[in-house]
Amino acid sequence: MMKYWSEMDFTSFNESRSRRERHHHTPYVAAFDTETSTITHDEQQIAFMYVWQMAIENEAFYGRTWTEFKQCLQKMKNEMHLAVDYKLIVYVHNLKYDFGFYKKEVNLDGSDFVARSRRTVLKHVLDDCFEVRDSAVYTEEPLDHMGEEIGIPKMKGYDYRKIRHALTPLTPEELEYCEHDVLILTRYFRLEAEKLNCSIYKLALTATQKIKRGINEEFAKNARK
Repeated sequence: MMKYWSEMDFTSFNESRSRRERHHHTPYVAAFDTETSTITHDEQQIAFMYVWQMAIENEAFYGRTWTEFKQCLQKMKNEMHLAVDYKLIVYVHNLKYDFGFYKKEVNLDGSDFVARSRRTVLKHVLDDCFEVRDSAVYTEEPLDHMGEEIGIPKMKGYDYRKIRHALTPLTPEELEYCEHDVLILTRYFRLEAEKLNCSIYKLALTATQKIKRGINEEFAKNARK
């Protein structure tokens, strides 16, 4: 079962000072996701987050409020020695959706945005040291297909009709559902980096970029023959 965020010891993901000085990113891959409920008030639909979950590699953790999320980011930043020139890559599946919830809650000052439109963010920097990327534009696949591909199935039977809030107790099954959604992402991109023999940081941002890189590499191989 994944841990509550305050129980996490992020020093286990710490790197030596010499490595931090040589690289602009951690060697780890992270993921973020939220679960939300929607209610109707004065004939308007209002959606709100009631649990967020993250993972670094195979370690998953969660919190219930945006205040906790910001506290968790600060804890990660301190214990992993993250900085402007030493970032952690964080994947979010369908970033456009989750960004709409947290954009007013977190520090985006000076963030380096890559977007297709005003409403479709592909990548941005959060709190100076978290590089958030949209996994969906890289895979162009639903999360459940990604899970099937790597042997971590997305769990079924989650009741999205139930109205939950930050104080609603979550069952072990509900927490396991949340856990799977972020572990699918970290495992998928870890395997992708191993397959392409590159760091997480150097993975393409979109499926189109990935295809172009593959074509260019084939041309380069043929030119050397």
